[in-house]
Amino acid sequence: MAFDLGLQYYIPSQLMTVGLTMSSIGGQLSTYNGVSEKLPFDVSVGVAKRLEHLPVKLFLDFHRLNEDQEQLLKRFEYFSFGTEFYLSKVLTLRLGYDNKKRKELKVGDFAGLAGFNAGLGVKIDRYFFDYAFSSYGEIGALHRIGVSTEL
Repeated sequence: MAFDLGLQYYIPSQLMTVGLTMSSIGGQLSTYNGVSEKLPFDVSVGVAKRLEHLPVKLFLDFHRLNEDQEQLLKRFEYFSFGTEFYLSKVLTLRLGYDNKKRKELKVGDFAGLAGFNAGLGVKIDRYFFDYAFSSYGEIGALHRIGVSTEL
């Protein structure tokens, strides 16, 4: 049994949002074939900033902050960053990079486009249509399509 917990704080005067998440809080209720495993508990902190005079929003977050590391700076090696470009009131372009994915998906000295992501969002009336591409290097790629609405 597990749950996630998150806090988000929006600072309107700065067009900035700061967030904290704790994922996979909990544990295994019973063993599976006599084996008990720990959940991959993760603490992440992130910030998003909309630029005041440009149609751009920037994102930065750090994952695995709870993991023991011998050096303090090693705690910050799992990060991701991205940007959203508001091309119009209807169209949004998204680009991102995930350092953790890039390191984990590297095959030998080759990583290809692993860790890089791109996406496109279209808003029509109250409906949002989103497409995202995530590269997994030599393994392949993941394509996501989403449809959502405002109530």
